[in-house]
Amino acid sequence: MSSHRRRHTFRRAWQADVVVRHAPREPDDLEPGRGLHDAEVVEPGRDLQHADRAHSDSREYYFARVSHEVLEGAEMDVAHPLTAVLPSAHGPVLAVLASTTRPLTGRAIAELTQPHVSQSRVARILRELVDAGVVNREPAGSAALFTLNREHLAAPAVEALVSLRTLLWERIAAHVGGWTHPPTGVIVFGSTARGDGDANSDIDLLVIRPADIDDGDEHWQADLTDLAASVTRWTGNPCEIVDRSTSDLRTMSADGERLLAEIRRDGRAVVGSVALVPAPEAA
Repeated sequence: MSSHRRRHTFRRAWQADVVVRHAPREPDDLEPGRGLHDAEVVEPGRDLQHADRAHSDSREYYFARVSHEVLEGAEMDVAHPLTAVLPSAHGPVLAVLASTTRPLTGRAIAELTQPHVSQSRVARILRELVDAGVVNREPAGSAALFTLNREHLAAPAVEALVSLRTLLWERIAAHVGGWTHPPTGVIVFGSTARGDGDANSDIDLLVIRPADIDDGDEHWQADLTDLAASVTRWTGNPCEIVDRSTSDLRTMSADGERLLAEIRRDGRAVVGSVALVPAPEAA
């Protein structure tokens, strides 16, 4: 296979034991009154269904849920990572609150949620989060303003989840920095770069090979395979790597390949610059 067509893909061929049983994922499927405290947390080899939660501290329980679900999960929604580890619509609501220190009304929070959550559902979630101590509520005339309680033990976990995409970029950059032949550039493209993917999306990477390295170089191929496997371990999502040299990219440009336009438009460079990718020439 020529370097022009070479692609590296690592797809997870196993499914880890599920240790968290989420509440229904769709807001409309959630029973009225069922929320954070009704989700089951089950550790491998241990059944907590009969644990006495009636007298448990809601704040400690919430922190435990976040901790368990961060550590063990399935495929991650890189665009909206909180939805992968929190039940139903709690993730989008917390993502809004974690992204600002400005007090917001419930209506404003609902308008900012991605994926969108109805205002009535947001109101129910906010009541649960206020009861758990994770969110602060302040009266403001006939309305109420909400902020994330950043002194809560769970707040750092929530904030870390919101910034998972940035953490992924940093990990990729650190990983390739230790290669035998570091790449000229690494650019994330596709839905992960745009921020509109979901838990089923691949993570697409363009890795630009140094000019003095042949595409069949043993160390280079081993490093590509390890990077794809590492990204999948970090996120749970399949990782697809497009391996190209600058010469390959010029050939693609001459052929008018539209993939180059997509990468230039949406790409996020974690090593090098998107400017390394030439624009496709007009047919």
